[in-house]
Amino acid sequence: MYRRTLTPSTRVRRVLLAALALCVALTVAVWMTRDDEMLDAVIATVVLLGIPVLMLGVRHRIDVDDRRVVLEVAPVFRKVIPRADIIGVEVLDEVRPLRDFRGYGYRPLGAGEVAFVLEPGPAVRVRTRAGKSFVISDLDRELARLLP
Repeated sequence: MYRRTLTPSTRVRRVLLAALALCVALTVAVWMTRDDEMLDAVIATVVLLGIPVLMLGVRHRIDVDDRRVVLEVAPVFRKVIPRADIIGVEVLDEVRPLRDFRGYGYRPLGAGEVAFVLEPGPAVRVRTRAGKSFVISDLDRELARLLP
């Protein structure tokens, strides 16, 4: 059994907090300049504050047991890969989320490839019978040892 919770790096958290501060300022401006349309201001508030708060609260989790590998963006998303579907595992010494995958977190890349990375460092590429490929952060190099 393996469980790892990945949180955004300090740099990413700072960017998210700056975005939240900007969204708070925009929300105040919306409320100060609104006409009689209360619904528009409420929708703008929910969008402007909800998205950055959700992004700050999200946790990325990797769970591995005898039956499956679970990639979870809690509380939003969960992908289960049955261990019986895994046909290969490749160790990657160094991945860089921004350079290699155009961002952090759960990244659908097209053509059956997905990245689940939050920090630069080692990772594994898991290939499935369905032709999908998942690049998963493996900062402590445990996944490479646990998966077939």
